Amino acid sequence: MNPESVFLAAVGVCCSACSVFVFCRSGYIPLLTWFFSLSERDAALYQSWVDELSLGWNPERAHHAARLAHIVVIAAAATVFILTRSPVFAGGVAVIAYWLPRVVYRAAREARLQKLAKQIPDAIGVMAASVGAGKVLESAIEDVHKRMPNPISHEFALILNESRVRGLSIEDALGRARARIPIESFTMVASALIINMRQGGDLRHILERISEATHELFRLQKKLESETAEVRAQEKVIILLTPLFLVMVLFFDPSIPDILFNSFTGNLLLMVVAVIQLIGFLWIRRIVRAII
Repeated sequence: MNPESVFLAAVGVCCSACSVFVFCRSGYIPLLTWFFSLSERDAALYQSWVDELSLGWNPERAHHAARLAHIVVIAAAATVFILTRSPVFAGGVAVIAYWLPRVVYRAAREARLQKLAKQIPDAIGVMAASVGAGKVLESAIEDVHKRMPNPISHEFALILNESRVRGLSIEDALGRARARIPIESFTMVASALIINMRQGGDLRHILERISEATHELFRLQKKLESETAEVRAQEKVIILLTPLFLVMVLFFDPSIPDILFNSFTGNLLLMVVAVIQLIGFLWIRRIVRAII
């Protein structure tokens, strides 16, 4: 990329950000209303992500993040249009920039759930030891909060908070946690504890059996992950193969880059290939998740 292109890109980013700021401050009501209504809608969505991921952001910070995300979308699309003069590329970059926070959230959520799934067997072991020492269920939950690291500590702290501060019963708090944490092992644990509170029984024995069951379930999940490693490796192959083939084609014929990058038809073809690539990747990931 030559210095002129870099300069134009920087100008595009600055102009896009400044234009949003000026329009929002100058009383241009239609754009102001649209921008802030979109930001308000996404701010509520961002706040729900923050609460789920336990990031500790306040609503004001979520609003700022939503507004910044929309400014980045406009700036990215304007910059790409200045550099390429292609509305197709600019529109594609705008769509990618708009959906990028959602992709990041899903990745962070998946990583958090995987970490929770690994911690649940040990958490149940802590609860079984606490009940074996003569403590009640609420104290056993508090022991998990104090002894275990995040994120399982935070989830059990929420159960305690809903019981002690909001006035919910432990049974209702566990039911809310079961709906909040879509993990098979935790669903099994919460359901068993709720049934025990309704019908009674030896809580220590139940927790010990649940601890054994969750350890065995986690072992089976790891085995399934190892057996599907080849299929998951195909995700990476699909991601890398098409760009590699594109590079080979570009070197094969010097006229192809001009057709692909400097014509509307070529831009559209690249976007279609990118969409097909994404569909294939998501399809394989859905198959792997169904197996696991």
